Amino acid sequence: MRLGARGDADAVAMTKWLLRREGLFVGGSAGANVLAAARYGLHLKSRQKRHGDTGRRPAVLTLLCDGGVMYAATLHSEEWLAEKGQELVAAARAGTAGDDHVSFIREPADDFVIVDCDTQ
Repeated sequence: MRLGARGDADAVAMTKWLLRREGLFVGGSAGANVLAAARYGLHLKSRQKRHGDTGRRPAVLTLLCDGGVMYAATLHSEEWLAEKGQELVAAARAGTAGDDHVSFIREPADDFVIVDCDTQ
């Protein structure tokens, strides 16, 4: 999984958020794809607003390319996350927070994240 300068923490948070909020048990690549799609959607929305376009809202499509079962002992394990560092533990907690505010999706600049889905 490649997330550029954004790092893995936000993808972990999105993966946990998808499980809690949408009931989707996905892996890290799928979480990263949803994260990138959400950020790109914000990019399109802000671009549309800057240009005074009042037409239809932009739509973004992404793929959920891996399931969470393969990551039960890693990405979905609190012990494994703790071994990898406090940044990932904090990200997992952010994704499972009780509110629906998704703070790890920030308004992007004109650049956006390209995510490569792992292939096996």
